[in-house]
Amino acid sequence: MAECLGLYIDSDMIKYAKVSKDHDNIKIESYGVKQYELLEDILTQIISETYSFKTSISVNLSDEIYNYFNVFSMLSKKDIEKAIKTEFEFYCDENGINKNVIDSRYICVPSREEEDRLRTIYISANKTEIARKVKDLEKYRLRNISPLPISMTNLIETNADEKVAILNIEDKSTLTIILQGVVYEVKLIQEGMKQIFDKISIRENSYAKAYELCKNTTIYTSEGRDLQIEENDYLEDIMPVLYTIVTKVNKILKDEKIDLNRLYISGAGAVINNIDLYFQENMEKVKCEILKPFFVKTDSIQVNVKEYIEVNSAVALALQGLGNGIKNINFKELTLRDKIELPQIGGNNASSNDFLRKAASLLTAKIDLNTEFDGTDRFLARIAGTILTAALLYAVFAVAVNNQLDKKLEEADSAKNDYNVQIAAAETDVGKIKTRTSEYDTKIKKIQELNDKAADKYKRKNAIPNLLNHIMFCIPEDVQLTSIRNTTDSHMVIKAKSAHVEQLGYFLAKIKAKSYLTNITSSSGVQDGEYMTITIEGDLP
Repeated sequence: MAECLGLYIDSDMIKYAKVSKDHDNIKIESYGVKQYELLEDILTQIISETYSFKTSISVNLSDEIYNYFNVFSMLSKKDIEKAIKTEFEFYCDENGINKNVIDSRYICVPSREEEDRLRTIYISANKTEIARKVKDLEKYRLRNISPLPISMTNLIETNADEKVAILNIEDKSTLTIILQGVVYEVKLIQEGMKQIFDKISIRENSYAKAYELCKNTTIYTSEGRDLQIEENDYLEDIMPVLYTIVTKVNKILKDEKIDLNRLYISGAGAVINNIDLYFQENMEKVKCEILKPFFVKTDSIQVNVKEYIEVNSAVALALQGLGNGIKNINFKELTLRDKIELPQIGGNNASSNDFLRKAASLLTAKIDLNTEFDGTDRFLARIAGTILTAALLYAVFAVAVNNQLDKKLEEADSAKNDYNVQIAAAETDVGKIKTRTSEYDTKIKKIQELNDKAADKYKRKNAIPNLLNHIMFCIPEDVQLTSIRNTTDSHMVIKAKSAHVEQLGYFLAKIKAKSYLTNITSSSGVQDGEYMTITIEGDLP
């Protein structure tokens, strides 16, 4: 019989469920909901209470992102993988994401719009967050980290004719749309129970009390709506959030042109009484109901179904860890210890000493020490003794090697987890440094441009007075300036006249020689009576 402990971990609360599976028989062994401040302490408490020291553990992925790409269905598996990878790289480039700090998985389903294409649900998450989860549970047997919206499908049985969706209202909300028996889309809704718990806990100064108050809150249908404000003043914190969620669900279904047959409601929001009736009232064409795990028999008086519903998220993750549901969405990298799980001899809980006792009993079962042995019996007894001794030595040696191997594997896993955390953190830092470097380069470029403009402005400010000063000292007495104009930017036009042409030539030569202007040109001169007028043009240096 296989067992798995499912842990749904959010910012303030942990839901846990230990689930066992024997062929098709599924049973919830223990479950609960706990608020926490220190994650390490509450994990130790849960592991101890459920006696899950050597039980496989499955937890939820955090802050994952869902993207959708279309690829041709006729491609080979290898080419499909390349096409999907290329699409994601384009997405990262367009959104400034460092793809090296991202880990990803994907699911391919037939496209509704085009028969010759596959729709890829691409799930990505930050490696640092994944490594942190591995680090938090490094002392235990963490085997699975899966996206919760996908894992929630483990709790229902669907057929190809139904169009159903699971609305899981936890810290934030997710809508998992299932068409023709397969997950087709996951939509993230930012609103969830965290907003409600935060508002109530401010008033009650307790997150746990906020949770209990929500469990004891009843939403009335339209007929009894006049009574609800009088009976529960916390509805003013609850109803706006639920209204926003149901509005967004309706908009998603309308935009995607999906006519649902059924909407399952789960998560912390499902503990609010009559929440299914509230959604039914606001989604008239869709049958809305609270999600109950398909394997739970509600006719048994020993089963408190509402308590099971509270931990749906943890149960779904536990089933994912037991091999149910969609494969290849596990973000936990299999370590050497995961791959080399030595089988336990004599049952799941049998110890090495049990094995030794059984081996000794088996080999000596036919020997009666009070019986006289003939030659053949003595020979067989010696053989049995030799076999028993060899078996005992082998068992002792195997146990010793097994213990050393476990110890080394734990050390290797711990070192590898530390390494992964550091690598992921370093890659994140590199991405931040590159982003900051780009920002600094941009700022430096802008500062340089401003400096250049300021310098140019300062230079232009003094250039014309300097030119006039130079002209004052180099102009001959017989030459008169009729005009000096700054026509465009640094371009100057000077008009001078003199009765002596050679003095005008001397003045022009002086300006050129002293480089008071650059790119100097001059007109041939215009005779006006006894005066010759020339025009000198050039650029300020």
